[in-house]
Amino acid sequence: MLLLIPGGPSGMAAYEDVVPLLAEHYTVLTYDPRGLSESTLDDPDRDIAVETQADDAHRVLRAVTGEPASVFANSGGSNTGLVLATTHPGQVRAVVVHEPPIPELFPDAPVHRARYAGIYRTARTDGVSAALGKFLPLAGFNVPEDPDELALAGVAATLKNLESFLGRPNLEIFFGPMWRPLARYAPDLAALRALGERAAAGSAVMVNTVNYVRDSLGRSQADVALLLAGNGVGTIVVALVVPRVLDRVRERDVMLAGACVLIAGMFGAIGLSTVDTGGWRWTVAVVVWAVIGSGTGLVLTPVGRVLRRSSKAADRPAIFAAQFSLSHACWLLAYPIAGWLGTGIGFTPAWIVLGVLALAGIAFAVRYWPRHDPEVVIDHRGQPLSPGRGAAKAIPAARRPAG
Repeated sequence: MLLLIPGGPSGMAAYEDVVPLLAEHYTVLTYDPRGLSESTLDDPDRDIAVETQADDAHRVLRAVTGEPASVFANSGGSNTGLVLATTHPGQVRAVVVHEPPIPELFPDAPVHRARYAGIYRTARTDGVSAALGKFLPLAGFNVPEDPDELALAGVAATLKNLESFLGRPNLEIFFGPMWRPLARYAPDLAALRALGERAAAGSAVMVNTVNYVRDSLGRSQADVALLLAGNGVGTIVVALVVPRVLDRVRERDVMLAGACVLIAGMFGAIGLSTVDTGGWRWTVAVVVWAVIGSGTGLVLTPVGRVLRRSSKAADRPAIFAAQFSLSHACWLLAYPIAGWLGTGIGFTPAWIVLGVLALAGIAFAVRYWPRHDPEVVIDHRGQPLSPGRGAAKAIPAARRPAG
């Protein structure tokens, strides 16, 4: 199952050209987000929280399948996809987010925050057409700062075509109740990271990349983003391939292979950190960071399958919560090591310590995860696991979320 979450003011019509191509390989599911196109909205004056959008996506998936799905989300829909992945990890096999608008993560967040607020005010005072004009540069459209007559005509044509394709009602919702929650959204980065041995290698990427690029390589802040993107590309490519591999290869083998790839990337980074000069280091760093990302994808992608087949349905909330807690305990150990040691005594000794921790994680997994692990649901005897005191309420399945 592949869930396509539309972005911005788009409904599911945005994917109509690619759905036939994707349907050759997947069962494709998409929908009109709350308030857009054919999906209704009861109170257009009330902001639509990103968490509400994610809950809608969760209910759409639940109405169609009980198995984990791959998720692709674009633009503003990416924020929905990220929240879906963190709040309902059992439903998401892999998630790919394309150009998520998250100004809170930018170094100059106050500047972007002001721009988003300005667009909202423009929509309120001058209308959605004027707001769309201000939005185009943020969305990646090439709008010259001092356009000549020909460029102005091109911008006007772009605005007209977009407004016609998206529809004015969708724009009213997008620049109205959808806009402020999107602009304020900041992802739960901790919840997007998981699993033990990944923490040691991953912390070198997440904690040390900025200092390594700026201080050791002497490169720009933009290159920090590029190196992190290389890591992300490695993760995404593997996450898209692994579900098919798991049809033929056991989860244990895939995850241990990923751990070995992580170790290889970690020690590649250690070797790189011992060299002080040479323009070639940048190219090698991109490759090493991508290798670490690939190992991350191999380790993380099968987690949901392992936990689901190792538990009963009633136990799964507690099982997933326990895995979440254990993985974050590993981050709690690895992050300070990466930060304090990297700053205090240098990248090389800090990354050696992290590499040793990662090796210890692999040894632990090999020792305590049997090679011939039976693929049956474990019967937890004794007192049932309890996810908490809350009670779940069934929501009737629907073709699309109601407002």
